[in-house]
Amino acid sequence: MFANVPLKGTVAIALLATALLAGSRAFRESPAVSAPSVLGALPDVNPQLETEAALAAHENVPEVPYEQPIGGMIPAAEPCTRPTVDEQIALHDRITAWIDRRYRREVSNAAEWTNLSFGCMEGTGIVVNANADRMTKGKERPDVGRWWLLRVTRDRIVPLAETRGSPVNDWMEWVIEASIETLALVDFDRDGAHDALFVRKVQEGGAITATYDISIALATGRTTFVGHRDLELDDVILEPHGVVLVTGRRYAVKESRYCIRGGLELRRCR
Repeated sequence: MFANVPLKGTVAIALLATALLAGSRAFRESPAVSAPSVLGALPDVNPQLETEAALAAHENVPEVPYEQPIGGMIPAAEPCTRPTVDEQIALHDRITAWIDRRYRREVSNAAEWTNLSFGCMEGTGIVVNANADRMTKGKERPDVGRWWLLRVTRDRIVPLAETRGSPVNDWMEWVIEASIETLALVDFDRDGAHDALFVRKVQEGGAITATYDISIALATGRTTFVGHRDLELDDVILEPHGVVLVTGRRYAVKESRYCIRGGLELRRCR
């Protein structure tokens, strides 16, 4: 193959081949060294397997496996300490038992967990969004959907807001869908604790816009009504002590932004 290559070129090629072979051998024999990861050291145990083990140890686990975490997380301004998987499971059990005691003429849907979204672990407790499809006793399928904004402490569950409507399993076009959602946890009044910006939302299934009653549940225990709007709510932008609601991004001619800050009022952003 090298018949037409000058002698010097042949020697150079031989030396290059020797160097490549030595390098390949050294690469195979040297211990593998990984580049530093921006995620830091990986845990020895797969978090997913760890979560599944925690859930499997729980006696009331549904047949359908749930992924970590068992609930969602409410958007929150930092710093925010989130509940661990075990704390989420404990909260789920407490809240489900509280619902069953509160509505004794209904039973829970055994095929589903209570849907939860978690806030931050604080001295005032943790804010939790909860919803569940419930069955009136004697019925064969869920016939009511219930929604709550809760503050859970070590020994109490306090409903900050609640509503009822069609079960989520029945949500479709033309159905009136009622819900409660916490949009953000922000320290509006600058007292060092997160306050909950939440909405009572009513929407006809398939409609672009929905009706929002917007309120703030302060960590002090007071709830302040902020405003009532028919909106196509697209995004919520968190600030250190306020939020920006972005509307009309997809279907309206012009995007609009509403600001809620220390004055606890809904105003057009300037």
